[in-house]
Amino acid sequence: MPYSVELIRFPKYKEPIKLNLGCASYKMEGYIGIDIEDFGHNMVWDVRKGLPFPDESVEDIYSSHFLEHLDDDSSIFLFFEVQRVLKKGCSMKNRLPHVQHATAFYAGHKTFWNQEKVAAIMNIPGLEGLKIIVNEKIGAELFFTLMKK
Repeated sequence: MPYSVELIRFPKYKEPIKLNLGCASYKMEGYIGIDIEDFGHNMVWDVRKGLPFPDESVEDIYSSHFLEHLDDDSSIFLFFEVQRVLKKGCSMKNRLPHVQHATAFYAGHKTFWNQEKVAAIMNIPGLEGLKIIVNEKIGAELFFTLMKK
């Protein structure tokens, strides 16, 4: 896929590859920070175009308060990309506002999340390579972790 047209900054990476999606200015040690806007992190990239990493090359993916900024189709596409790039036995951890809390309705949020939505998405044909290992509401937030089978 031709990724270079809109790629502003693409870091040289070495194993292990760990990604922090939608990171804004938050930096995690040992993770490649990816965001569509330039906050000074590692990679400026729109993940709605895919994850520009080889198949089964990523050991960990983290996102915090990011998925709610994607529409449903983009979220589903991202999970297909996650399934593609994750190594077997590796996971994606997600933290986002739970639909039962007022913060879910902030301007800019395009989707609303709860445990049932996560379960429904993981039942989409083609996503059988991922399984839910955590899916719980804690306070105002939804936490879910997906593992590559």
